Amino acid sequence: MKRENFRILNHKVILRTEYRVCETPSELFESPLFREIVWRGLKQLEKKGSSLLQVFGKDETDTNDLELFIKALQILVKVPLRFLPSLLPGTESFLQDPGKLNDLAEYLYNFWRSFDRFLICTSQNEGPDKRPYRTFNATVAT
Repeated sequence: MKRENFRILNHKVILRTEYRVCETPSELFESPLFREIVWRGLKQLEKKGSSLLQVFGKDETDTNDLELFIKALQILVKVPLRFLPSLLPGTESFLQDPGKLNDLAEYLYNFWRSFDRFLICTSQNEGPDKRPYRTFNATVAT
């Protein structure tokens, strides 16, 4: 993704970017916004005392858990869950209850969807876009 920045205000996400947003799972998983949303989602689960955090084998999460979870997602895009612990040590607890891992991923997706999301797309290097609907359509189509 080209230069990206974002702000989260109340329950609104304002994302500023040049021309395009993440186009691949790798770009998504490496984006600061993805990391921030996952972190906030995990902290929300902590406040609720959710059993979904047992995916990590504990009731609270830290930045190491966040990094491990994101790395696990990067691997799971390519290989089945059963291979995860051999490829990424520390993820053995993820296989204890695969349904709970799925529920955690689903929760985080719905957590993201619960935000009002605004995309501000600029193309400063390419001059003003004479047909902004094309930029919008290209961004949404990816």
